[in-house]
Amino acid sequence: MSYFRQQPHIYQKIARQRKQFHNESANRLISKGAKHIFVEDLNTKGLTKRNKVKQDENGKYLSNGQAAKSGLTKSILDNGWSQFVDILTHKAANAGMSVVKVNPKNTSQICSCCNAYVPKDLSVRVHECACGYIADRDVNAAINIKKVGWASSSLKNAQVGQPAREAHTVICDSVWEYVTMYC
Repeated sequence: MSYFRQQPHIYQKIARQRKQFHNESANRLISKGAKHIFVEDLNTKGLTKRNKVKQDENGKYLSNGQAAKSGLTKSILDNGWSQFVDILTHKAANAGMSVVKVNPKNTSQICSCCNAYVPKDLSVRVHECACGYIADRDVNAAINIKKVGWASSSLKNAQVGQPAREAHTVICDSVWEYVTMYC
């Protein structure tokens, strides 16, 4: 079989492996038995959109960062973030659980210990706050996502024993609104 005839089969195999991994990961999360699972409500379309062309006053094209972004875009599309959240939501609904989508704005910038705003670049992987709290950037963001998810008004008023087949997806407010309202 020639390379060009074999190529679609390779991509199909990769897609099946990715979907199997998403199903296994969703099953692992659901087997932990939590009633609510909190995820970032990421705008994957916006994250993968091409950068606008930049020109100077003479009409010469300037660097717009598209070359640097192309690797991130490929990674986002290859990981299938949206597919995983869809699978997780479906499996959670079947198990009588809910998936709560949280606005990711500033979740890694706010200290999960003292709620102080600590600005940092994406290249900085460790969260260090003036209060003395030091954690991995992603761990700090995960704690903030969980706090915002629990603070959503729909979960406070949620009833026990909701129908198992009904999907429960809640869009929460930002971390800033959580900090000002609940702390």
